[in-house]
Parts: sequence; C-alpha cells; structure tokens
Amino acid sequence: MDTPDPAVQLSMTASMEGPPAEHAPFGPFFPGAGACDALLERAAALIAEGHRLEAASGPLGSALRPLLRVLNACGSSELDGVALHPGELERAAAGEQDPDPERARALRLACAHVVAEQALAAALPTKPVALYAPELVQCVHAELHRLAPSAEIEPGADADLPGAWRERGAPGHAEPGDIADQLEWWQAAYGRPFGLEQAVVSAMCAPHRLAWVRPFEHGNGRTARLHTLLVLGALGLTQGLWSPYRGMARERDTYTGRLRTSAALDPEATRRELESFATWQLDICLDEARAARERLDTERLKERMSELLAWLGARPWVMGSERSVIKPDALEALHYTAITGPVERARFIAMLGLQHRTGRRVLSSLIDFGLLVSDSSRAPVRFNLPVASLRFLFPGFWPDTAVAEEPGSAPESSWPSAVGMAGRLTPSLAGGG
Repeated sequence: MDTPDPAVQLSMTASMEGPPAEHAPFGPFFPGAGACDALLERAAALIAEGHRLEAASGPLGSALRPLLRVLNACGSSELDGVALHPGELERAAAGEQDPDPERARALRLACAHVVAEQALAAALPTKPVALYAPELVQCVHAELHRLAPSAEIEPGADADLPGAWRERGAPGHAEPGDIADQLEWWQAAYGRPFGLEQAVVSAMCAPHRLAWVRPFEHGNGRTARLHTLLVLGALGLTQGLWSPYRGMARERDTYTGRLRTSAALDPEATRRELESFATWQLDICLDEARAARERLDTERLKERMSELLAWLGARPWVMGSERSVIKPDALEALHYTAITGPVERARFIAMLGLQHRTGRRVLSSLIDFGLLVSDSSRAPVRFNLPVASLRFLFPGFWPDTAVAEEPGSAPESSWPSAVGMAGRLTPSLAGGG
C-alpha cells in the first residue's frame, strides 16, 4: 500500500484537533494525532476499493441495489435487537400484519428504511458541510420514522414528531436545550472541505459523537447508521453495492458496547475510544467492499450463471400452456446483457444461435423466471436478479434463498411462480435501481 502523502498527514494531524478547545461545547471530535497514519492507510485502501467498484455501477449494480437496501434494513433492525428476514419485509409491505407487536413495529421501521435510503441517497447535497447539517440529520430521522412514530418504538412514551429534537433529559448525554448548538459544532468539525482520506475518517468518527449528543428521543442509532451510509455513498465509496450493516450486525455486542461507553468518557479516554471505533468501522467497511468486488467480478459471475442455467435447464416448469426451455446457449447473451445493459429482443434471440422458435421460448423462459425484465412485450430486455437466482449468482448474500423450494418437486410444477416470482420484492418495497 502506498504511504500517504506527507502533506495529507500534516493536514490530517491538524484537523484532528477539531475546533479550539476553549470554544468547543463538547468533544473531542477526532482521535489523537498519533492515530493519523493507521487511519489514513485504511481510508486510502477503502477509497481504492470504491474506485474498483465503479465499473460495476452499470446494469448489474442497478439490479443489485434494491436488494441491498432491503438487507440494510434487516441489518439495522438486527442491530436494534430484532432479527428480520427479507421475506418478512415483503409480506409487511404487502399489508400483512405480524401478530407480535414488537416485530410489527420493527417491520414498519425496516420498510421505512428501504424507502428512506433510496429517497435520501438520490437527494444528497454535494458540499461536505451540508452532509453534516443538523437539518439533514433531522431529515434522516423523519424519513425513517414516518411509518412508525417514536411512541410506537417504545410503548408508553409520549408521541414525538419524526425529526424533532429530544425534549427530555438523558443522563450522560447532551441537555435538550444544548442539542442544536452542539450539532452545529458537530457539523463544523466533520463537514470541513477535507481531502478524501480525511473525509472517510470523519465519517467513521461522526456517529460516535452523534451517539453522545443523542439528539432524538428514540431511533438515534438507526439514524446515525443511515447517515453514515449516505455519507459513504456521497464520497463515492459504496456505489450502492455494499454497506457496513452486515459486518456490524455480526458484531452487534461490540457495536452497542462502544456506543454505550461514548456517553461516559473523559476527553482523553474519548480520543482513544474514537480511534478504536473508527478503526473497527473501517475494517468492517474494507471487508464488505472487498466482498462486493469479488461478488461482482464478471468472470466469476459468468461461471455462476452457467451453473444456474444448467440447474434451470434440468428442471423445467409450466408456463401457461408450455414448459420452460433453458439452454446453455443463453449464457453469452445473458452475461452480455448483465454487463452492457438493455438489449433488443430480436438481437438477444439472434445472440443465442438457436432456431428462432427455440430462441423465443428461451427468452420467454428467462423472462418468466425473472433473469430478464422488460417494460412491455416488445420493449428491450434488461438483466434482473430474482431472489430465487441469488443462491447461485451471489451465494451467501440473501438469507432466504437457503430454504428455496426445489423446482420440479411436484409434477407439472408451476415453479418459479411459487418461488422465484413470489420471492421477488414488491416494487413498493424494493424500488427501482
């Protein structure tokens, strides 16, 4: 790994000191200057991974992003103590009510997360100072809690407007009357026009200090996590193709323990804890970014596509009055569509190299399964990722695929309608790419 530029190191060392101590109402905002080198190295490595993912931000990325938003919602819920599966979110989005009130609330919050992440990511400000604006933090909280107000999150609590600052005291955290001023300092510390490596370190430290302020009555952790993800996206690191949620959920006790101690530390202990917290988060981000790069490697994906086509070809299903036809010849055309984008139907059929009638049946079968989608019966086809395909194309990525029904388990099976198509997320939940 390249050594960080000396000028960047000097700048980072200076910036880590934050606003003048005599004026800062709370802090510190960054680890000690001695932590500069190690944090910058990790930040530089994460930036490099972000650049490598840029090539995957095309059709394949568009197909994957809606699924990742759903997994992020499940991961955030798990960090809050309620483990959810994607299938539960789909049923909740379709109007099914869970009989357990706690899970019902968690499902409403998770569904709101999916919608909020998509909407906020599409409307982020471009200036660094605006990424840390208190108003943006309020907006994140409001979007996350429109479907489940804070009174629902903790039964018996007074109803609070989504996005409203906390009005009651919280031992070990900011006084309610100081929240607005302290978040202005928070913005001043983290929203500077840093270099990219410095901006990454800022994004890793900011949620720790936001947890100390505890600006909202409820939902502070969920808000801080989504805000961090949005900042990482704005910095060009995630491309919407990975997030730290999965890794954080695996280490939930570490996460909750670190944030719990943030409220009761003296300044020097806070600096040490900030270094530990930022290092922990950066390591998780690096693991997830590298996993995304490997997952989206086009040659490996092509091998997995071949396995999926062979599996589907050996298990035909009923499509109206016909049975599906999947041929290995579809591999090149399908892979091409996943990498380059929409393809005219006639061209796709020609790329198969099969007799026209057989080629049309292969195309119809791929559409019926969901690997290809189209806006109309004559419009170009584009690549898609139905849930039933994920255990082949992205093994280990989607938890519900481990128990997917075997097609052809009954004569004249209507699969994939019962598995692949019903397993796709509803548009109201997953949204577009």
